[in-house]
Amino acid sequence: MDSVPQDGKFVAPDNVKILVLSSHSHPKISGPVNHQVYATRHGYDYLFDITPLALTTPYDQKLEVITRTMRRTRCDWILWVDDDAYFMQLDKPITDFIPDDDNVDVVICRSPVNLKGIWSYINSGVFLIRNRARALSVFEEAIRLPMPTVEAWWDREKYGHFVAGGDQERLTYLFETKADLKGAMLIHDHSAFNSRAYHFKAAHDEYFVCHLASHRDKNVPLADMIARFGLDKHLLPMDVAANLPDSLRKSFFSRPPILPKPPSLTRRIGRKVKRLVR
Repeated sequence: MDSVPQDGKFVAPDNVKILVLSSHSHPKISGPVNHQVYATRHGYDYLFDITPLALTTPYDQKLEVITRTMRRTRCDWILWVDDDAYFMQLDKPITDFIPDDDNVDVVICRSPVNLKGIWSYINSGVFLIRNRARALSVFEEAIRLPMPTVEAWWDREKYGHFVAGGDQERLTYLFETKADLKGAMLIHDHSAFNSRAYHFKAAHDEYFVCHLASHRDKNVPLADMIARFGLDKHLLPMDVAANLPDSLRKSFFSRPPILPKPPSLTRRIGRKVKRLVR
């Protein structure tokens, strides 16, 4: 459904229909409950798609779910949220970021420079997609796009880290090279809605979104945020968490985070002995 009516005027944000969308081929953490709480508060629809899909790369999960959803939903905008991204400012509407520019199809953030010094031109962990034919064609083309084509074009000085098979690399290529998409991707600083756990210093709601990117074990930064700010396992304030219905509190996504246990003293000694006798 196009968000621009027949008279060509942009639909006012209060009238925009939003779908918050997420997915993961192997969901393991509590993000979806956080998403549901946020979406319900604002009257947005929420879908966490766990449909098993035949994928060429793990990154295709996002592209496939977005295109499948765009073909069958009647919302105006889709807010894609990775399952490891959490809303921290629950009262802030995502419509604050919908531009009064009919040419824009995607609203996204640059990535920050992470603790390892790695950055990318955009980060597709959280972004808005206008639900119309031109945007759908971009995501369909991204699925088919050969990665060698993208890699040959990629300028690491300009676009940063390259991940083979990555969805954000393919989107960068299409929005940067296709003449008909000039100005169709609006890019914000990461602080708009793609901050990392290490950015949160003063308060749990210092930024809009906390994205637990760049961690192999997402439960480590999740537990850190919980401990530092006294949050529940969905990164919700305790007063909000206290009012969660049992269906959310006991859901599949509400399993407590399991931190990796340090090796026991006996195991550490055993490892050292093995090294010595080799």
